[in-house]
Amino acid sequence: QSVVEGSLRVFSDEMFDRARAGVERCARSSCEAYGCSYDLHFSDGYPPVVNDEALYGLAKDALGEKLRLVPEPLLIAEDFAFYQRHLPGLFMLLGTGTGIPLHSDEFVMDERVLVRGLETYRTLLQVA
Repeated sequence: QSVVEGSLRVFSDEMFDRARAGVERCARSSCEAYGCSYDLHFSDGYPPVVNDEALYGLAKDALGEKLRLVPEPLLIAEDFAFYQRHLPGLFMLLGTGTGIPLHSDEFVMDERVLVRGLETYRTLLQVA
């Protein structure tokens, strides 16, 4: 018996449904081709983080060049996505400018960057 495990991350709820159906089709056709069987389970996991467009527009106007878009969407699992199920939200990352990823063994936190984060929140509170 073999076990295959993985994570499925997408950018929308609709894509979750399509991706799950695609995994099911792939498992079924592979098993038909090789004469085996499968038992497929999906956990609910985390919903995608989807920023509210109106809030993004307000933040962009208020922050100007300080607000930079990540070139590619992030396939992250984030608790904040559950809040966005109930209220419009804007998820932002506070960059350190080092280029070293947060979960890298080379990352060293420079707490001075937190002042920039606080300034960002103060600016956003003024337009809220």
